[in-house]
Amino acid sequence: MYGENGEYNLKFVSSDGKYEGVYDKNGTELTEVNDPVDMGTYNYADPSVCFGVVHGYFDVITYYSWGNTRASMEKCKEAIKSEDNSKKYNENADAKAYRIQIESRIQ
Repeated sequence: MYGENGEYNLKFVSSDGKYEGVYDKNGTELTEVNDPVDMGTYNYADPSVCFGVVHGYFDVITYYSWGNTRASMEKCKEAIKSEDNSKKYNENADAKAYRIQIESRIQ
């Protein structure tokens, strides 16, 4: 959820918890080419298992340390330091409404 309009990004995770797809406000998939900081990643550990502890160790810490790609390492670290994403999302009623609208379509 970093960057301009990042609070509109929606992440979808495969049923096994391994693969992520992240889409922006326009429905564009975020990739290494167009957004290496927010793009979906591969999870070595399913976030829903063991309260996410193993996922935190194998996936989250490495993201904070190295980013998603070599090109995003420093950009990722700067984005993480400079933004409070939950605050940005929680203060944006339009972003919340957008999430609800999309979720209602897929449930």
